Order: sequence, then C-alpha cells, then structure tokens
Amino acid sequence: MGFKIFIRCIKQVYQNWNVAFRLSWFWVLTFGGLFYWQSITVPQFAPHVESISATSFIIQTVLAFIIGIVRTTSVAVGWHRYILRGKMPSRFHVIKRNWPNLAYFLMGFQISIILLIVFIPISLFLVPIITPNIIEVSHGFDIIPSSQLSLYLITIILNIIFVWLFLRLRLALPAIAVGEDIRLGSSFNITRPVKYHLMVTAALIIFLMSFPNLMLYVAVNHFSLSLTFNNIGLILFFGIFNWFSFFVGVGVLTVTYNQLYEKSEI
Repeated sequence: MGFKIFIRCIKQVYQNWNVAFRLSWFWVLTFGGLFYWQSITVPQFAPHVESISATSFIIQTVLAFIIGIVRTTSVAVGWHRYILRGKMPSRFHVIKRNWPNLAYFLMGFQISIILLIVFIPISLFLVPIITPNIIEVSHGFDIIPSSQLSLYLITIILNIIFVWLFLRLRLALPAIAVGEDIRLGSSFNITRPVKYHLMVTAALIIFLMSFPNLMLYVAVNHFSLSLTFNNIGLILFFGIFNWFSFFVGVGVLTVTYNQLYEKSEI
C-alpha cells in the first residue's frame, strides 16, 4: 500500500500538472525573484561579492520565511481541495480569503512542535549508535567523503522517521482544507493499521526529495558546476524537482486521508 500511495501521488501531479501550475505560478516567480536578488548579493552565489550587509541578509531571510509559509499553506490547501473535492483554482490563483489557510498553518505549527519534541531525543539516541558503523563501511566511497557520507545517511534515516511521524499525525491538515475536523490523536489512531506501509511511503518521499540534493552536491563538488543565476540548467533541474516533490508530499496526505478517513478512492 505504501508504494501504491506514492505512485498514485506521482500520477496525480503528472496528470494534473496544469492545476499544480495554477496554484504555484505566483510563488515560483516570487522565489525566482528572491533567488535572483541573492545571486547578486550573497557571496556563495556571487563570487565577485565579498560580503553581504546585515540588513540585506535579515530582509532576505525574513522574506523567504514569510513567503515560504504563505506559499506552503495556500498551495497545499488548494491541492487538497482540488484532489478531494474537485474545486478548480482560478487561472491567476494566489490566495483565497475564504480558504482556511490560517487554521491550516496553526495546525501545521502545532504538529511541528510535537514532532520537534519527539525528534530531538530520537536524534540524540540514534546518532552515537549509527555514526561509527556508517563511517566504518563508507571508506573508499569516491563521490562523497566518508565523514560527509555518514552525516548524509544519518540525516536520511532521521528524516524518514520524521516524515513517518508527520504522516501519522497530519491527516488533520487535509481535513481542515475541506472543512472537516480530525484531532491529532484520532489521526494517529486512524493511520495505525497502515503504519508500516507509511514507513515505506516516508522512505520513498525522502528518496525523491534527496535525489536532486545529491545530484547538486556531485555537480558542484566533482564537476565544478556553480549554483549561480547564470547556470540556468542546474537551477531549472533543482527547482522542478523540488516543485514536483512538494506536490507529491502534499498528495500523500491527501490520498491517505481519502482512503483511511473518507473510505473512498480518488
């Protein structure tokens, strides 16, 4: 079931890419403009720039944070409503006032706090156990140094656990998007029969999200490609993959909610 949910969500994005684009076009342009600003002011992206001013850095960071929150809630609510209820967004969709974006954000924030409380002790428990074993078997790996590879693999394992808990609790989010009400404890109980299937789904989501980051690391560190605004091919590859992964992740919540709570197929 976990694999089937993942594949179904991929098909949904592929078959409804025009709806996904309607929901996200404004935010794609917004983040493109923000990235261009960074490309001419941040030394990491602009080698000719020696340092960035504190004011510019603070403004960019705050803008990215606020835009990210508004983008995530608005697009996610829109995708839930379209997949579950067939509500087509307008051609020039940005934000709908009558959508429960604030309630969606507050529930997501509450879940994030719970996951953070759970995640910290799990991290502290796993890191000292996993690190020596991973470093031992990672010698001789040519693409990524062993120390970085161990950190990368630990991060993937912890992220899988994090996403699994995320999927167990966040049925409340698509419920809010369509005007229903599911408590966090109820969400955890509803997903109990498929908890192992959702672990598979979580691993596939992390693989999808990690693939472009790994390719980016290899491109930058072993093929001397730079992540600058001039390298449009690398930017498009990275951006499209992250755009696609976002909708697949939201889709997993949508499909899981539909199957387990509404007891139907979409």
